[in-house]
Amino acid sequence: MLLVAIVLAITLLKPTLPLKTNVHRYLLIIDVTQSMNARDYYRSGMPPDRLSFAMATIQQSLPDFPCGSELGLGIFSSRGVHLLFELLEICDHFGIIDNVISHIDWRMAWAGDSSIARGLYRGIKDTIRLGENTRLAFFTDGEQTVKELHSPSLDKYLGKVAGLIIGVGSLTPSPLPKLDLDNNTVIGYWSADEMGNTLSATGSHALSTEPSHREINPDKTPLYLSSLHELKLKQLATMTGLKYHRLQSSDGLSKILYSKSYGWVQIVKSDIRWVLALFALLLVLATWIPTR
Repeated sequence: MLLVAIVLAITLLKPTLPLKTNVHRYLLIIDVTQSMNARDYYRSGMPPDRLSFAMATIQQSLPDFPCGSELGLGIFSSRGVHLLFELLEICDHFGIIDNVISHIDWRMAWAGDSSIARGLYRGIKDTIRLGENTRLAFFTDGEQTVKELHSPSLDKYLGKVAGLIIGVGSLTPSPLPKLDLDNNTVIGYWSADEMGNTLSATGSHALSTEPSHREINPDKTPLYLSSLHELKLKQLATMTGLKYHRLQSSDGLSKILYSKSYGWVQIVKSDIRWVLALFALLLVLATWIPTR
C-alpha cells in the first residue's frame, strides 16, 4: 500500500514520456449561414439542426486527438472565411477550443448570401498559409444563395491541400426556421417569396401542397426548403482533390479525421498517468491475493 501511495503521488506530477505518435493538424471551417439552422437530423441525444449537430460531433471527436495534434477554427459566411483562432495544440488548449466551438451560432454570419466555391477557395488558401501538413475540414450543407457569374479557379489548387469537404444535413428538403435574436425560439419559417429569386440559383424547392407545411405556414405561402447539396459538394471535392464525407455521426467523423493518411508520425510528450494509475490498481488488487 505504501508503493500504491508513492505511485499515485507521482501521477500528481503529470509525468510524460517521449513516444512516437500519429498526430494531426487541421483547420476546421464551419458554415454559419442560415440554411445551417434547418432541423433535419434525428439522432437520439443530439441536436436536430445542422449547425449544432456539426458542432456537437466535432466536440465529441476532440478527446480522440492525440497530444501534439493542432487545430485551427474558422467560420464561413457570404464569400469568405474568418478564422476564430489559428493552430493550437489540442491538449494544452482543449478547454479553449471546446469553449469557442460551443459558442458558434448563425448570428456570427456577416452577410445573408453565400458562395460555397469562394468560401472553399479562401479556406484552401488559409490552410496553405498555416503550413506544411495542415489539413482542411470544411463543414457545409452546400446551400448557395447567389448565382456565380465568375467562379474562382479552384482547379489551380488541385492536390495542393489534403482534407475533407464534410456534407451536413439531409438529402430530404426541410423548411428553414426563423429564430429570435436570442437564438432560442422558432418564430416562423422562411417563405419562397421572402427568399426572392434565390430559388433559381440554389436549386432548392418550394412546396405549398403538403398539409404539414400549410400548418407551419398558415397563410399558405410556399415555403423555402433546403437540403444537403451532395452532388455539388462532390464536384467541388473532385475539383480540389479533397475527399467528400457525409456527416452522420461523431464516430464516423472521428474515423475519417484520424485516418493515418491525414497525419504523420512525430515524437511527442505523452501522458503516462493512466499507466501509473493502472499499476496502482493492480497493486491494490494484489493485496487480496492469499499468501498461503
